Amino acid sequence: MMRIILFLATNMAISVVIGIVFNLLGLSGVLDAQGVNLDLTS
Repeated sequence: MMRIILFLATNMAISVVIGIVFNLLGLSGVLDAQGVNLDLTS
């Protein structure tokens, strides 16, 4: 059970870090132009 919780927590932390990096670097506009439907707000 602990292994599953750690797995989910790690995935969530990675998603948050990637979202912050994309916002800081302004990559969301580039992804939209390429047609990547990446919703970081959900």
